[in-house]
Amino acid sequence: NDVQTPLAVEGDNLQLTVDGSGSLEHTLYVGDLDWQNVTYTAKSFVPVPMGISAKFTLSDDGFTLEQGVINAAHSRVDAQGELTNFANPRWSMRYRGWLELVDLRDMFRQPLVPTGRADVHGEVTFADGQFHGTGSYAGRDIALPYDDFHASGLTSRGTFSINNKSLEVRDFYAGALGGTVTGVVSLRFAGLQFRADTHVAGFSLATLLPAVEHRGFPIDELHWDARLDADTVEVWTGAFLHFAISGKTQWVPEEHTAPGHEAVTADWQFAYKYDPNLFTVVSGTFLTPTTHGTISGLLAPHDSAMDIKFATTSLQTYKDFINALRDVPPGSDDAKQPLSGQASWDGRLTGPSGKPTFSGHISGENARYSSVILDSVDGDLSYSPGELSLTR
Repeated sequence: NDVQTPLAVEGDNLQLTVDGSGSLEHTLYVGDLDWQNVTYTAKSFVPVPMGISAKFTLSDDGFTLEQGVINAAHSRVDAQGELTNFANPRWSMRYRGWLELVDLRDMFRQPLVPTGRADVHGEVTFADGQFHGTGSYAGRDIALPYDDFHASGLTSRGTFSINNKSLEVRDFYAGALGGTVTGVVSLRFAGLQFRADTHVAGFSLATLLPAVEHRGFPIDELHWDARLDADTVEVWTGAFLHFAISGKTQWVPEEHTAPGHEAVTADWQFAYKYDPNLFTVVSGTFLTPTTHGTISGLLAPHDSAMDIKFATTSLQTYKDFINALRDVPPGSDDAKQPLSGQASWDGRLTGPSGKPTFSGHISGENARYSSVILDSVDGDLSYSPGELSLTR
C-alpha cells in the first residue's frame, strides 16, 4: 500500500475453496471465492460496501475466470475472462455492468455527477502493456441537476472504443425534452478531458427554455416557440467541471405553436463558460410576428456588455419578460400593472446580469405603463433597478 495513495480493503466471512486434479506435471485447480462483507476505501473517497464472488480454474499455462460478480453499493458487474501464457501474459475479458450513477456521485464526492442508470457491456484485451476494448452502453432515467440546465427523463446510448490513452464514442445519442443530441464524444484519461462534437435537432423552445432558465437569465418569460437545431462543441473535465460550449443554432417556427407562446425565427452564434458564468452572443438575430431585433455581446455576473436593437408593435407581449428583468414577483401588484404600445430600442445592457442597466435610445407610440399614457415618446433612456431617467 503506497502511503501517498491511501487504499484499504476490509471485510470478513471470506470463503475460498480450491480443488486440484490431474498429474503433478499438469495439475488443474478449480476454485470458488465468495466474500460479501467487504468495504473498499481509496484516497478521500466515501467507503463503498462490496460483495465479490468468483468461479475460476488455474493451470500451469493459464487462468480462467468462469464467472466473476462484483456488487458495489447499488451497481453490479458480471465478467468472464482468461489469462494465457504466464511467461508472456495476455488477458481477454467479457463483461456486463449495471451502473447507478448516484454511486459515482456519492463515492467520489462529486455532486455534479447526474443521476440515472446505465447498462454497459463489452470486451477488453491486455497484452504487452497495451489495453484495447470495445463495447456499448445504454442509459435511462438520467437527471441533470445543474442551474443552467435542469431536466430529467433523459436517455443515452452509443458504442465505444478504449485504449491506454483515451475512450471514444463515435455514435453518441441522447434524447431529452423531445429532441436529440448526436455526435462524437471523446475522453483523454490524462486530466480526464472530455470533448463532444454534436448536432442538436428537434428541440421545442417552449419545452427547452424552462430547463435553461435560472436567476439572472429569465429566458422562458419571452414565451417563444420554434424548432431548435444546432451544431455545438462542448468541453469539460471530470464530472462536468469547467464546462464550456460554443456553437451555432437556428430556430424555425413549426406548424403548431405551443399555447401562450409566439413563433420565432432566429440565428445565433454563441459561447458559454460555466465557471465564470459568461454567456457570449457573437451574433444573433430574431424575428416574431410582432418583433425583430439583433443582439451581440457579453452577459456576465458583474460586467455585462451587450448591444441590443429591437422594434416591437406589441409591448404587452414582453410584459412578463420585462417584469422578470426588473425582478418583480409574479402575481404582485407591480406585476399586474398594464403595459402596452409600440416601441423601438437601440442601446446597451451593462453591469451585473442579475440587475442590469439599460441605456440607449427609445422611441414609441401609444405607450402605456400603469397610469402613465403617452401618445409618443422619443429620447435617451437609462434604466437600472435603482433609477429610471428619460431625456429628450
